[in-house]
Amino acid sequence: MTAAFNTIGLIGKYADPGVSDTVIRVGEFLSRKHRVLLDENTALIVTEHGLETASREAIGEQCDLVVIVGGDGTLLNAARSLADYDVPLLGVNLGRLGFLVDISPTDMLERLD
Repeated sequence: MTAAFNTIGLIGKYADPGVSDTVIRVGEFLSRKHRVLLDENTALIVTEHGLETASREAIGEQCDLVVIVGGDGTLLNAARSLADYDVPLLGVNLGRLGFLVDISPTDMLERLD
């Protein structure tokens, strides 16, 4: 059985312009088949995205999956803000450790597919 993800949220590491390229690549890839909501705080640093933006509350209410681009701290922050919504999280690791966020940017599109 395949999970159906109609709407996917996308959250990048807070105030880190270094996530821009990865967030844009993930957003473009996912938007081919899904509605993508970009976190409004991420949209402040990722300016050329062309995606619909939304608050964390809207992401929690509307998304079937949320992809986090950053490190373990970014994933934990997103998990805290989305805990009441029971939405699954998937992390792309741009941090150092990658204990919780284990998908690397080099194989992220293959893994997301």
